[in-house]
Amino acid sequence: MSVERGLCLQTRRELLAQVLPHYRGASPEQKRQLLDAFTQRTGYHRKYAMWLLNHTEQGQQAPVRPRPGRYGSEVQQALVLAWQAANRICTKRLMPFLPTLIEALERHGHLHLSASCPEQLLSMSAATADRLLCSQRGRGPHGLSTTRAGTLLKQQIPIRTFEQWDETQPGFLEADLVAHCGSQVEGSFLSTLTLTDIATGWTECLPLRSKSAETVLAALQQARACFPFPILGLDTDNGHEFINESLLAYCEAEHITFTRGREGIKNDQCHIEQKNGAIVRQVVGYDRLEGERAYLQLGEVYQALRLYVNGFQPSMKLQAKQYDGRKVRRIYDAAKTPLQRLLLSKVLPASKEYELLRVAQVLDPLRLFHHLQDLQQVLLGSTTTVSPDVDETSPVAVLPFCIERCLAGPRAANPESVEASRGEEVPPAGVADPVSSGKREHEADHQTLSACSSPVVPFQHIMEESPFSSQPASEEGTTRRPATTSGIAAQDAALSGSGQPLASHAPPGLQPSRHTPSVLTIEQAVYAYLEDQRNRHRRPKTLEWHRKALGLFGHYLRTEHECVLLDQVTEAQVRGWLAWLPHLPTVTGALRSPSTVASYARSARAFCQWMVRHGYLSTTPFAHLPLPQMENRLLPPLAPGEWEQLLLACRPPKETGVLAEQATARNRAILWVLFDTGMRATEVCSLRLGDVDREQGIVSVRGKGATVRRLALGHEGLRHLLAYLDDYRLRAAGCEEQADEECLFLSEASRRPLTKSGITLLFDRLRKRAGIMRKGVSPTLLRESFAMRYLQTGGDLGTLWELLGQKESGSFQHYMQMSDEGEEKEKRKRS
Repeated sequence: MSVERGLCLQTRRELLAQVLPHYRGASPEQKRQLLDAFTQRTGYHRKYAMWLLNHTEQGQQAPVRPRPGRYGSEVQQALVLAWQAANRICTKRLMPFLPTLIEALERHGHLHLSASCPEQLLSMSAATADRLLCSQRGRGPHGLSTTRAGTLLKQQIPIRTFEQWDETQPGFLEADLVAHCGSQVEGSFLSTLTLTDIATGWTECLPLRSKSAETVLAALQQARACFPFPILGLDTDNGHEFINESLLAYCEAEHITFTRGREGIKNDQCHIEQKNGAIVRQVVGYDRLEGERAYLQLGEVYQALRLYVNGFQPSMKLQAKQYDGRKVRRIYDAAKTPLQRLLLSKVLPASKEYELLRVAQVLDPLRLFHHLQDLQQVLLGSTTTVSPDVDETSPVAVLPFCIERCLAGPRAANPESVEASRGEEVPPAGVADPVSSGKREHEADHQTLSACSSPVVPFQHIMEESPFSSQPASEEGTTRRPATTSGIAAQDAALSGSGQPLASHAPPGLQPSRHTPSVLTIEQAVYAYLEDQRNRHRRPKTLEWHRKALGLFGHYLRTEHECVLLDQVTEAQVRGWLAWLPHLPTVTGALRSPSTVASYARSARAFCQWMVRHGYLSTTPFAHLPLPQMENRLLPPLAPGEWEQLLLACRPPKETGVLAEQATARNRAILWVLFDTGMRATEVCSLRLGDVDREQGIVSVRGKGATVRRLALGHEGLRHLLAYLDDYRLRAAGCEEQADEECLFLSEASRRPLTKSGITLLFDRLRKRAGIMRKGVSPTLLRESFAMRYLQTGGDLGTLWELLGQKESGSFQHYMQMSDEGEEKEKRKRS
């Protein structure tokens, strides 16, 4: 029963107040009568009316309407972006750091706030932010402990508990190992040495091939060069990798205070245990890592992770505890990043502090986080649970950390296209694509590196003295090339003159006044060029070809000449790149053909010419450099006997009945359409039923640039096409109104529209069935055979140009050459 129309809530409440005294003092029969009348008058359900009449007035108050929201969608979206950029940290850590974070996101063009939005955002409390950010915070998996007790030598090492850490000077560290053993501790696996400073929270992570004492000591020596301050003390657990004579003697010789925690009490190493979970486990995960490839990739991940964690990951430090009976109230300081705490400690010289703050303006925070995501995905593909059969000796499987990919660039100008542009960056050539083989992500990993970014402050000494630039001599003498730093140095030098951070604009917004060649990197220029080509609606295949060519170009300049800025490119370097390309193997191990090298050279030349037209270069390095000549890929013409063999092979050998007849009719129709018209394979796939003119024997073809050509079929071609249509295809078509828009040719198995790959596979099957040994039997061969027959019968080149739908007359030179060669062979046969 519905509530009576026109009876408002206040009236129903007044009626309830009148009935209530009579109802409570009435007999059961009178209560039934009053209840019937009350429900009929108000329209309430009988059970609800009974509840109202049997409860006090306190439970019958009018519902409280919530007040209108104070924060609009713009404020909430900005808060979510900042929270994600800070790696989804808790709001008590986020809100004190929010002014710095918002300023960094606005500086790099990722936030464009209105006048009132920053004030609302910065006045928000942590509790309100928690309510607005109420989302998934799932629990991740856990790892296994591989710590084993050390020797009796630990009697010589004093114990230090968590309550005794009162150092305010940077330099006193806690250290621990994280085992990447998966679910089994047997066998060899990688580990991570984590060190964190108690005063500032500065954290460094280094990969280890094993847990031996020698490996740990070598990594510790390497880590000393990574910290911007000297190491004064070291506190570890009781594992044998730390409690040994080698490490004790080293600390005594270097005047480093060496202490240990109590056995079995992890809270004595509370700082490092928190970093193990919040940094290492969230990024690397809990899978098993083993082998050289995983070791190298883990090092590349830590190169990017150190910038992200130490630059813009704020944390709170416990200041005091207040006890109220059993209740303990903890008091924390305002959240700060390790860099901020280091600067507040005043232990660095003024020049070093200025240097750190100046370089902090160079990196684009979102680009750094996106690069960290790519490195993490490749690392996840290196786990034994994802790809157990990976060739660990393959050097191309490692994605290196590239500092140039983290510099402020044109991609930050359009915040709406940040996520879309991530998948369109030019990847470093010569390395595997940054995609995990199994597309497998752990919950903790996904929660950590979601589709967001965080601004990170880099440090000059970190770039120059990377912990992964070379491996310890004790680890089998393996050495690796250090990360390229000339880009940072050049950017830093440019900043010293202007004192302004690099602007970030997408083409055509790139302005020479703000992006001069002295500060524009090659990667930024390539991105701007590709964005301009995309805006000009170039075909996806063309864009992909430019990405590959310019990716190889930038990779060669960066690795062979340490050239990362646009104005550093010379003609000699370009000549060396062209000589280097034919000897660079692809992912499959094959060498690139001369035609591929020539195509790459044309793409790089077009890129440099575009830079000259837009004012970024005065001259192109290709100005006086001849391009490699493309090889003459003339396919032998199709012999009459081979054509007959292809037609006979159209019948599937293992099928009988209607399906075999239908497949035979379809295959012959496809061959005759290609043979009589010279279409491309993609044009055949785009044919519709309405494109066939049965009376005139003409097929309408949609070519490049949405152009339509009308091509005539020969007698045999028309006969086979009509037989396919009348006997099979039109019977399977839908209603007559929509039949004209259905595809002309369908695949054999799925009955879906035929694709270019399907035609390629069809020709491969026909060639094998016909016993034709030579390769090259493809739609391209039929297209060239059509062009040669047309020219040999007296057709002019201009008409052939229109029939084939070509836009460049230069591509017909090989057709003329084929025609001349065919005539010479005929003359020799007659003579």
